[in-house]
Amino acid sequence: MTEPDEIVGSAVRRPGGRRIRGLLLVILLGALGGTALVAAARPPDVATVVAGPDGLFRDGERWPMRAGTVYGGLDDPVVSVQRIRDLGLNTVRITDFLDRPDPGPADAYDEAAWRRVDQLIAVAHDSGVVVLLDLSTYRNLLVRTGSNPYTTDWTPFLAFVVDRINTRTGARYGADRTIALVAFAGEPAAINGTDNVVGTTTEQLVDFYRNVEQFWRDRAPAQLLTTGGLLYLDWDSGIDWRSIMALPHNDVFTIHLYSSQDLRVTMPQVAEAATAAGRPWLVEEWGANALIGDDARAEQFWTSVAMAMSDGSAGFGFWNIGPGTQDTFDLGPQFPQVFRAIRTWSGWDGS
Repeated sequence: MTEPDEIVGSAVRRPGGRRIRGLLLVILLGALGGTALVAAARPPDVATVVAGPDGLFRDGERWPMRAGTVYGGLDDPVVSVQRIRDLGLNTVRITDFLDRPDPGPADAYDEAAWRRVDQLIAVAHDSGVVVLLDLSTYRNLLVRTGSNPYTTDWTPFLAFVVDRINTRTGARYGADRTIALVAFAGEPAAINGTDNVVGTTTEQLVDFYRNVEQFWRDRAPAQLLTTGGLLYLDWDSGIDWRSIMALPHNDVFTIHLYSSQDLRVTMPQVAEAATAAGRPWLVEEWGANALIGDDARAEQFWTSVAMAMSDGSAGFGFWNIGPGTQDTFDLGPQFPQVFRAIRTWSGWDGS
């Protein structure tokens, strides 16, 4: 079997630095003709995704999360959600929607950006797909403005998001069952690494996750919460992941999977910790370098997903199946073997 990408330290270096790469997501809100994106109000019988010791459940049945990130996918939400459905996936992960080269604090509340999020959530709902809402985009904005995102008070921003009324559906974000999981800030920089440019400490990081999860739980008690997928857990990075994941409102343990160390060191120890805590865990984001070729990438996927399922993963997610497929870790139709492998794994039958 092909091993995941070679690592530098313990972190895969992704060309282009997608976590710090600015992306202007510009869209004319009426460009898609209005009626295609108008969703009915949420019916009261939309099934809530809940967490149990053995996994995720919906309507009383086990529900494995199969998630696709659609970086840059807010420009055409219909196409983005169709990409999810075409792969047999059941969850769209919305992230990086506030990214821009030179942000200011007010950009966190940019109405045009949030209307694009509204639209994608509405299309997901109408298509029978749930949403993983990833708020790490706000952390990225704070870093770009020179702030320590883990000591900044997130209360105003979180209050804005949790109480936002979707302009397409009329649903409050914090009461919207289509938003199955809320993630706050995955991939924090290693405390003991060179990327920790704002001087974050181990204690600050633990306190940050405790505070944001407590705030959201108080305002939206029915939604599942997670830190966001963590990296740098296979060495003494200064990230106290055991304390972070064990926080009382961290419903799901989540990791990102990019290297052989992530696969063979991080994943088993997180799976063991989740079992001991009586909570589910999942791979929020998996990626493999396209430079190894389509066949090797597909083989690497099968290796990774088989090990994850063997370790009891409650789900598996992918970077990136949106239209912004420019980074070497992105997925797109130009990789037919990987797409075929994902469809086979998800049980997609072409319908």
